[in-house]
Amino acid sequence: MEEVETLRKHYFNVDDSVFGHPQLVDRPEENQYYLDLYKELAGLSPKRLWGGAGGLSAVNYKDGRKIIELAAESGLCSIAAGLESISVAGQKESGAWRKLHFTSPDTFEIQNMKENIRIIQGLGIEIMGFFIIGWDEDAPETYWRTLEFCDEMKIIPFILTLTPMPGSQIYDEYLKQGRIFTKLSWDHYGGDSIVFKHPTMDPEEMFELNAQ
Repeated sequence: MEEVETLRKHYFNVDDSVFGHPQLVDRPEENQYYLDLYKELAGLSPKRLWGGAGGLSAVNYKDGRKIIELAAESGLCSIAAGLESISVAGQKESGAWRKLHFTSPDTFEIQNMKENIRIIQGLGIEIMGFFIIGWDEDAPETYWRTLEFCDEMKIIPFILTLTPMPGSQIYDEYLKQGRIFTKLSWDHYGGDSIVFKHPTMDPEEMFELNAQ
């Protein structure tokens, strides 16, 4: 609180989840921390606007919904949310369905994602959606469908190319399959270069689509 009071205008909260983790019912003290914090922030005068990172799934929990509402009252005006993919196949390959709190990739429903987005936007919070494209089931149409989804939902799109990082499970799998472009410097691992062979799209096509 003391640090926030020294700030005049906007600030970014570096917490990896400004909505907490309401799904962890065995840690009620954590939820209470966020509830108390945002109540205090809401009482500041003048109120500071701020942004942070948060997951849509918090909407599905009673405490999570309350935390989001209080965060909005405290000045939260934008969040960065990792949505990863709008397809079942993309959710399955990325494993993102877990952090979105679906019971399995097959239970992923785009309508649920849309409803959660609308609830958060209804509180005056802008959403920056982060997506990764380049999974085996992705195709050129995936880029356009993702942009159409963002346009429909009025969220700011951040589309990154799948980048298997050295040491990760997917990197090791692709390396065994002969799909990793070897002898690349770390400069190629920033999310804007193509470091592997896709089954249906060539590197130039993927690069151009992402650039557009």
